Amino acid sequence: MRGFEYSDCWVDDARLVLANAQMVVRKGGEVLTRTRATAARRENGLWIVEAEDIDTGKNMSGRRADWLTPPDRGSNSSSTKGCTCRRRMASA
Repeated sequence: MRGFEYSDCWVDDARLVLANAQMVVRKGGEVLTRTRATAARRENGLWIVEAEDIDTGKNMSGRRADWLTPPDRGSNSSSTKGCTCRRRMASA
């Protein structure tokens, strides 16, 4: 699984955001907009991400990723439960 996250900056160039989303879809991924990451934890070398759809309140879990960097930029922490960062999740 691969993805992109913008958590420490704002991107005004909608073309860049659109190009990234289109690339994810071309590679077979799923773009999750208006989605909030509610927790992330390491398990067997992968990150398990729990997320919530902001519009419906539906919870999603089990999104596995070996590429995820925690909000504190790479500490060896095994959990980021309760993270307050804003996320747009996309996976491929």
